[in-house]
Amino acid sequence: MPNLVLAVALSGALASVASAGAHHATIAASIDDASAGLDAKARAANIETIKRVLATIDGKPLRSRHLDVAVGGFTMTSVAERVEITAQIRVAISDRHGKMLAIVTGTATAEVPRATFRWSQLPRYRRDALTAATQSALGRVLRERIAR
Repeated sequence: MPNLVLAVALSGALASVASAGAHHATIAASIDDASAGLDAKARAANIETIKRVLATIDGKPLRSRHLDVAVGGFTMTSVAERVEITAQIRVAISDRHGKMLAIVTGTATAEVPRATFRWSQLPRYRRDALTAATQSALGRVLRERIAR
């Protein structure tokens, strides 16, 4: 199994914040812009990856929130002796009344040594990058309690 190095960057445009109610966030909509060349199974896998990340985080600051999620892009580049697979995600967070609370983006790159890169493992590399991008975007929301 190749060693993966995940590099994470986060940027966000933030709106005002409001108080919370119930206990879980709801994915109100999901768009997979990044997978125009992928089949329905691959696009569904992207959304399942995001849902899995949401299920593993302590989402108390996201209670009673609606999340509009967009997978913004996947890129793959060769740099020196490694292959980089980058994923971007955008999450708009609103309250149960539709008031926009925050918009955050997360970007992460999975780096695979060129010598161990396998095309058959590309879905796994994408999943790893998308998982880290989602954790990056929502991690800031949770740490800074942006969407209270």
